Amino acid sequence: MRTITPVIDRLSAKVIKRENGCHEWQGSTRGPMGYSSLSNTPGSLPRMVYGHIVSYRHSKGTIPSGMVVRHTCDNPICVNAEHLVLGTHKDNRQDVIDRGREGDSTPYKITEDDVREIRKLHADGLGILPIAARYSVGKSQVGRIVRGERWAHVI
Repeated sequence: MRTITPVIDRLSAKVIKRENGCHEWQGSTRGPMGYSSLSNTPGSLPRMVYGHIVSYRHSKGTIPSGMVVRHTCDNPICVNAEHLVLGTHKDNRQDVIDRGREGDSTPYKITEDDVREIRKLHADGLGILPIAARYSVGKSQVGRIVRGERWAHVI
């Protein structure tokens, strides 16, 4: 007989706890922001779920209609329930504006400190996709950084 592992246990099994308090999902991601994504318990709908939503529901309960789960840490692969709060879509949009992550007018720029951290995270085993999501850059840019093809002058 096959045992079905609950979705929260599968989520917890692929998390690394970072010094900054983030609990970073090490599995697959989806969506333009690269949110943690895993399959739901077999037979359940939806078939795919976001890790931060699973974590929020497990730790804090239901999500009222019209509300979204927001990351206070701005890390889309973080599933630490302490970093998750409810809000409206408008609140979430305001977070983007307040934190300077809005469109071409305030692009996120990689700094030398970011490059050092990206290389350290990769050396510690974090994959290119989660790193790209964390820094809001493309996976090819992260790949070039970790291979030394870009920012080669940064040690």
